[in-house]
Amino acid sequence: MKNFTLNKEQYTNVCIAWKAKTSHSASHHIIYNLLRSFDMDRGFTPITNRTKLSNGVIEWTGYREAKHHAYQLLKKPVQYRSEGDIAYEKRLKSYIVNIELFGITYDESLINTMSQTIGECIK
Repeated sequence: MKNFTLNKEQYTNVCIAWKAKTSHSASHHIIYNLLRSFDMDRGFTPITNRTKLSNGVIEWTGYREAKHHAYQLLKKPVQYRSEGDIAYEKRLKSYIVNIELFGITYDESLINTMSQTIGECIK
């Protein structure tokens, strides 16, 4: 697993921010695992219900979808926009909220490295 080299203060802030929030999405769990240098699939289990599997559900569907969503959360909104583009402003605001979710200020290289790590697992 790739280590994202958070300093002690950042690591502590990540843990405090995580515990302060009561509800986390599956994609947030993946990002949290990466920030703590754990495997991305930590905390995820395959679907074992025979009925679901016989109806075509893939064993690791939840984990796969969470990886895709985490990748989208870390992707910066497209820079091409027109003046007053409300959709762009909403995407940018959502992006900023998501990258500040864990109580640390992310630098561009950390976001790119995390996004690349998740992107490699999607392919």
